[in-house]
Amino acid sequence: MAIVLLTACDKGSDGVRRTDTPDPPGSGEGPVGRPDPEQGWDFTAETADGCLRFEGSEMRLRIDRGGVLFKTLPDGHGAVIDLDSGRRVEYFIGEAGSDSVCRQSWVSIDGQKLEGATIRMKKQTAGTVWCHVDVARPQKGYMLVGLR
Repeated sequence: MAIVLLTACDKGSDGVRRTDTPDPPGSGEGPVGRPDPEQGWDFTAETADGCLRFEGSEMRLRIDRGGVLFKTLPDGHGAVIDLDSGRRVEYFIGEAGSDSVCRQSWVSIDGQKLEGATIRMKKQTAGTVWCHVDVARPQKGYMLVGLR
């Protein structure tokens, strides 16, 4: 008489698995390439999404993704820090004029100020501001939803 021992292993779904999930609504390529009749961009999706973030075609830092921090520094400017990559965006949003341009404002990416950037406020609540950061050369656009 022969005894046959058969074993099998099936990976169940109770283990931790990393999956790439689709980006939440309003987190696409940012404002890049979506014309608006007045300012050159359509911000309907971006202003509907209150997630703190800085994003453009080559960078997405969102507070709803692990390892991304937003903070207000002692001198009043804000910082977005990605703990995994070490990337850092710092910004200061001044008061918006009647043309929505925020005077005395600046943004830097990894320590390099975006020279010639125009920062336009798109929406503001008590503690949050939505801004379009437009850099003419090279043609780039960023969306900043940050702490005010």
